[in-house]
Amino acid sequence: MNRSIFETILGMIVIVTAIAFTIYAYSLSTASSLTHTKNIQAYFNQSGGLNAGADVRMAGVNIGKVNSVTLDNQQFLALVDMAIQKDIILPISTVVEIASDGLIGGKYVRLILKDKNSPINKASVLKNTKDVETIEQLLGKFIFLITE
Repeated sequence: MNRSIFETILGMIVIVTAIAFTIYAYSLSTASSLTHTKNIQAYFNQSGGLNAGADVRMAGVNIGKVNSVTLDNQQFLALVDMAIQKDIILPISTVVEIASDGLIGGKYVRLILKDKNSPINKASVLKNTKDVETIEQLLGKFIFLITE
């Protein structure tokens, strides 16, 4: 009887610890989510495997998330819809590119400021985009350089 009470109490402690850990992990994930955001969009010739939920980074700092990656049926381009922090003001010259976290890492959107003094872009569509280079394209360039 003593042993079954001990096992019951130990089981309750394990369950309470698991619930507390789950609540803590959930609070961390929602705390890092952006509450005050604005939507921006960018068109790309190819999305290169970018998915909804991917990070949007500037200077290596996460400032937003990708909401969706869809095909624009009129321009036949990949339309990337992003939510970034509302207090970040992007100049017209901002370059938007799809980057990779290493060889097997996931894709993310990188925002690069070229000219910090340019007029502020009031539109939500950023036009200065740089397409992702696939491994096949990089290998092709490498082989071309070797054979020259």
